[in-house]
Amino acid sequence: MDLPNSNYFVWHYTQALPYFVSSRLEKFRQSFVYFNLSGLLKNLFAPYRRLTIAKTGPGDLIGKFIDKLSFNLISRTIGAVVRIIFLIIGAFGLVLFVLFDLLAILFYLLPIFSLPKYLSLRNQFVLD
Repeated sequence: MDLPNSNYFVWHYTQALPYFVSSRLEKFRQSFVYFNLSGLLKNLFAPYRRLTIAKTGPGDLIGKFIDKLSFNLISRTIGAVVRIIFLIIGAFGLVLFVLFDLLAILFYLLPIFSLPKYLSLRNQFVLD
């Protein structure tokens, strides 16, 4: 942030408010990467923890095929359920984050919330 102007309101609306909004947008981008909803959707039906039965040994062909098929289907179902839960939690978290940030930006429009930062910067530049 630059040297604060001598007028607090000019500094608040020209420097502090745009900086605050841009920092909130950056935090939103970071939280979208953190939740990785697109990655969860892409791998929705992947097996849970990549647990699958690949090949079976000699023996009862039909029994081993049914065993392999049932295990792989159950593993994929568990993986889908876990990912759907994470998708719901992530979407809910992002919605809460957006609502909180909009509320924070609305509150930050009131100049009183940036007064401590302004006074701190002003004292820092006056003392230097």
